[in-house]
Amino acid sequence: MKKFLAWLLFVLLIYAVQSSLLPVVYFHGIGPDMFLLMTGSVGFLKGKKQGAFYGFLFGIFEDIASGTFLGINAFTKLLAGYVCGIFSNRVLNDSFGLPVIAAFLNTVASFFIIEVIMMLLGYRFNFFTHLQFMLGPLICYNVVFAWPIHCAVKWLHNKTADKK
Repeated sequence: MKKFLAWLLFVLLIYAVQSSLLPVVYFHGIGPDMFLLMTGSVGFLKGKKQGAFYGFLFGIFEDIASGTFLGINAFTKLLAGYVCGIFSNRVLNDSFGLPVIAAFLNTVASFFIIEVIMMLLGYRFNFFTHLQFMLGPLICYNVVFAWPIHCAVKWLHNKTADKK
């Protein structure tokens, strides 16, 4: 129960920071996707099954809290957690480059998946304008925030891990 409460408190804290403090530094309404960064870190630390599960939970929470299409963020974060979890046993979790590269790749993949889904739903927009004015700042923010979020998730993971 303590593990669950610790993770719940952490998720609520990250959401509060993302929705109340970070909009001060947003660039034309674009800011970091802290839940995507958390999903990648959880995937690396806990494996593909738990990475996908936590990604789904973070995404569905973000969908419900933001009022966007229900399931889009859940789907993209589920995929990000699963893919990062695949590499959990193959990479060194203490490396600085790991969360930064994962943040870059997860951001690009998530952006393209959401754009394709929006096109399939019939929304019309200029794809190249979205690349320039949405993806560029999003990548910059996520790369900057990747290491601090990874350190926080790793700290919480170590505090809540079962002692052997």
